[in-house]
Amino acid sequence: MSPRQWQRTGKDMPTLRTHNLLFDHETSAIRIESPYTHGALLIELKQPGSLFVRIPPWVDRREIDIAGNDSALWTNGYLSFSKIGAGKRIRLHFPLKRTETVLAGGLHIHPIRVKMEGDATIAMDNFSADLIFFDPYA
Repeated sequence: MSPRQWQRTGKDMPTLRTHNLLFDHETSAIRIESPYTHGALLIELKQPGSLFVRIPPWVDRREIDIAGNDSALWTNGYLSFSKIGAGKRIRLHFPLKRTETVLAGGLHIHPIRVKMEGDATIAMDNFSADLIFFDPYA
């Protein structure tokens, strides 16, 4: 991930880290493991400080299991953790809910149905195309 992309994903300041997207990523200040590749969102601060984690709107707050810190507070759609020590790992587990949606008609002459798991596409109408990126919608 380029430094410019990281600016949109999160910010590192001397004593504050913010994390906005559910990607695997590592800097000298933070290590993030995605729930899509590791079963839970795992965050390790490499330097002491505070942490703000944006929780997507499709996550039900009541279904979040937090391990590694019991001082989490909700602030404008973010879970905030204060005074985290260097090397401390926080684990956030929440279900990646399966949903279905239809993309707007301007993209194709037919509506395109999409199956999602969390915010990841897992299947999409392909209209019998030969080269497809996602599994066929069934």
